[in-house]
Amino acid sequence: MEEQEDKQKMETMNISLPRELAEFIEKRVVGQFGNRSEYVRHLVREDEEKQKRIRFEQLIREGLEDEATAKEMTPADWEAIKRSVKERLRSRRSA
Repeated sequence: MEEQEDKQKMETMNISLPRELAEFIEKRVVGQFGNRSEYVRHLVREDEEKQKRIRFEQLIREGLEDEATAKEMTPADWEAIKRSVKERLRSRRSA
């Protein structure tokens, strides 16, 4: 039942590729992915994660370069970060 609901949420897209790219995709699919759609979804997810990392790094750089809000990290700051990370890891493991 849940699988049918997931399929209903899917959008269909048709793309045109040069023969060389289509053949490359077919080779990549064999043994690693169930079909071409799974391979393309995998690539899109990887790109999405890459874009998130790029944005995160950009925000970090902006924060480091902004002298008006920059401050020295204290031991208490580092401990708060450690606690936060540990809590996130615990919640992921229990999920």
